[in-house]
Amino acid sequence: MAAPKEKQLPDKDGNWPKPVLKKLEKLDKIAAYAQQTFNLPQGELFIMDYHCSLKTDKLMKTMGRVYVTTNRLCFSGSVSKTAETYHYRRIKKITLTSGKMQSKNRIVITVADKEDLIVQEVGFCGLYHPLETLALIQHQIGNTVSFLKLNDEEGSLFNDEPSSSSLFGPDKAGSRTSVNARKSGKDGEGGKSYYVNVEGAEKGVGLAADARDKGAQILEELDSQQECLDRIEADADRINHTLKRGDRRLRGIESASGAAKNLMTFNIPKNPKRINTIENKAHTKWKSLERVPKVPILLKQKRNNLFIPCQLCFGHHEVYVFLIEKQARVSNYLTDYVDITDIIVRNRALHLDILFKKDQKVRLVTSHIQCIVNELYLRCCEKQQKKDNYDGVNIWFEPGAHLFDYGSYTLALDMSKRGQDGEEERFLGARQKISIADLLSDEVDDETKGKVREVEENMKYINDAALELEEIGKLMAERLDLQNSQLERINDKTHQNNEMLKDQNKRVEAVNRDLSLF
Repeated sequence: MAAPKEKQLPDKDGNWPKPVLKKLEKLDKIAAYAQQTFNLPQGELFIMDYHCSLKTDKLMKTMGRVYVTTNRLCFSGSVSKTAETYHYRRIKKITLTSGKMQSKNRIVITVADKEDLIVQEVGFCGLYHPLETLALIQHQIGNTVSFLKLNDEEGSLFNDEPSSSSLFGPDKAGSRTSVNARKSGKDGEGGKSYYVNVEGAEKGVGLAADARDKGAQILEELDSQQECLDRIEADADRINHTLKRGDRRLRGIESASGAAKNLMTFNIPKNPKRINTIENKAHTKWKSLERVPKVPILLKQKRNNLFIPCQLCFGHHEVYVFLIEKQARVSNYLTDYVDITDIIVRNRALHLDILFKKDQKVRLVTSHIQCIVNELYLRCCEKQQKKDNYDGVNIWFEPGAHLFDYGSYTLALDMSKRGQDGEEERFLGARQKISIADLLSDEVDDETKGKVREVEENMKYINDAALELEEIGKLMAERLDLQNSQLERINDKTHQNNEMLKDQNKRVEAVNRDLSLF
């Protein structure tokens, strides 16, 4: 049985329960230790830590703890001052060996350097929960953590990780060199050496990043312009309602029957709420989606409190959990949207609690936490509009939790375009693709091959930026079309209001002349 909601949610004054605040204090200490020990970049989120031992080709078996973050796997020795960091992009393979004794539980990862020249095996031994640890690491390797912002300084619908340098930090992939190599006439120990010109790609990467940032700024300006147009159109509607009310009263003054009618009828309804045309269009597209969104998660089991890999599926009427291992639904985790009462974004990164009626809850971990919260909120709101006895869902962020936007159909559509299985490049299988460097002959030395690999990553960075620019261009075209249509509507409404005002002025003058006769 889950803990009562009073122990998980704030009171009427907004004060959170003491256990929540104690957990926050403990997590802050661990996160600060990891940040200082491993020199993690700004924005790197600490997820979980486990007691284990580290064994590598260069290090003897060392006791300590392994720290799982959003982009890295880190280890800190408890006795020695060992501090090792392995970026997920460098992990080529991961395996698990387990036995009856805890000391036999071992996770082995195969790690390569940034030039894929030196490969070493790293073992994490003596894990208490090897299956959970393996599932969490594989989930982070296969799913990129990113948050999208709406109408913020970072740009509308733009990735919260603006550049690869901030994403990869000190362990970034390549030094942004260019692919313009020519033979230098120098032979190294491993073969012929070639000179690689670095200036071209550096300029290309810089231009691509600048173009992407400027495109995001233009989208932000278009959003601001959209808000101004919405306000202008709302003002035009209010003026139109006021003129109609004035016309109605004029008719009452002009005739006795009209005055009687005014006494017997209700007033004109209040001005309708302002409708964001972009959101309205996104809502239409969102409702027309036929497929069932499936988001990879780690579900906390009730029987042993361990996390297992699953998929959270959003049906038309209910949300359910699909167990990947058994390829079947989990009957205990099938519920209607109207049974969801609260969603808690926990202060432990990527952790989420979904509370139901009768003090039941589901706890999960996912890199797509923003996608899940946004989708659940929208679907619960849809149910709230159709059912009078459903009050909707409340979204809570525990103190210290990572804040993000939600409640947007535009955001849901953008998430669906990116795919719910994470970015393809983060999967283990995707890293085994043949590169240009692999096609070079053995006569080329390892240094040149390493530079070519760096160049490939630079080209991929530019290609990704170009794809993002293409999406930004499509968004610009859609929003400009919507705003042009809205400008035409505003022009028509303004012309109509002007004609109504002229007509009412003439009628008021006529009434004044008639009254002056008396």
